Amino acid sequence: MSAKRLQNFAVAYIAIWTISPPLFVSGSARLLVVMATVIWMVLEILRHDGLARRITLPVLMTLLFIGYTGLNELMLSGVEGVVRNTQIWIMLFFLVVWQSRQNDLKSLVSIFWLVLAVYPVWLFITIQTIVTVNDHAARIIVRSSPEALELSLQGVGGYTLVYGTLLLIPALIGMVNNPRTLRGDALPQPLHVLPRISLALVVLNLAMGVALVLTAGFSLAVIALAGILLSVTFLKSFTATRLLITVFATLFFSILARPILDVTLSALLPLAEGTNFVNKIRDVLASFQQGDAVGTAADRIQRYMRSLRLFVENPLIGVLSFDNTGKHSAILDNFARWGVFFGSVFVYLVTFPAVRVMCSNKRYFGVGLSMLAAVAVIFGMNNGFAAAGLMLYIMFPVSLHILSANRAQQSPRDEVVAHA
Repeated sequence: MSAKRLQNFAVAYIAIWTISPPLFVSGSARLLVVMATVIWMVLEILRHDGLARRITLPVLMTLLFIGYTGLNELMLSGVEGVVRNTQIWIMLFFLVVWQSRQNDLKSLVSIFWLVLAVYPVWLFITIQTIVTVNDHAARIIVRSSPEALELSLQGVGGYTLVYGTLLLIPALIGMVNNPRTLRGDALPQPLHVLPRISLALVVLNLAMGVALVLTAGFSLAVIALAGILLSVTFLKSFTATRLLITVFATLFFSILARPILDVTLSALLPLAEGTNFVNKIRDVLASFQQGDAVGTAADRIQRYMRSLRLFVENPLIGVLSFDNTGKHSAILDNFARWGVFFGSVFVYLVTFPAVRVMCSNKRYFGVGLSMLAAVAVIFGMNNGFAAAGLMLYIMFPVSLHILSANRAQQSPRDEVVAHA
């Protein structure tokens, strides 16, 4: 068996672990993740064309970020600090995998379809539990508790599943909009005979993903979903006219945002009764009336401001400590803890896949913009997580490879997108 195939087995296991709630909370499964990561890295170092011999800028930035933050965590918080950052480091592990295969994305196609085959299982279990058993199920898993552990072992996903789905949706929309590309090398061998199954699998993941976001009770996830859909709808491909219309529409909405939201939320309030969104809608309406944020919105804003204030007070090296940060924004927390340089490195690492796509080809501008919208909401207003790396650095680039590889007349710029 070749080294690449062994590496693929390791990556496939880690990928399935990040999206599978029962595996994610299993101690033995986590140990296997560590072993799989080490095996992949050793094989990569031994490969004659591995990253050790042709390191890229994103990989260099990743190593700097992990090395600096890991050393500080070990010195300041010991093992607890290292464990706390494990999810972010696994997220960035997928970036290293992508960079290793950026000239051979075809080798990751099987992992792409494996994830799409497994993902609906957890989507279905989670949606069914929310709808029929406990409409707060996804939110319960956010915090560690015996009830959260029990739900996870049953296959119910929470924050990671919901926001991971958001990062997967741009890739799925791109494929649904280009169904003719789902043939040949875009498919694993078992699907060559029945290529329509692949399209059905993409549509199934997209439909169930949207349903999960709308039912899980995460208001920011709904906002991100709206941003993704608007990006794809109005800027499916780049033209100066579409961009101009979008800019003016954004400015117009910004000016009239408050009265529009006031009327809209007031109309939605009766419909939201009995759901997870009712208290958040009431908080926003109360904020409009009082001129200041209240309730859960107020707490979230205070946490953002805490991290921002810490960064302003310590812009060069940050405060290093985790305890005083807001803990509600991966981007702001990284600036607050590590200062302007490593905060900027983190922003670069989570945004450059989408930005490269937007800059490399007008045809996929909307797909890249929708991913950037998802990244901005998730990492700007929430914390990072391991599955984000799978979606951002594996599923997204491989989907673009599939879109571009099977076009009858592929331009050189399409090729750039596939490797972006």
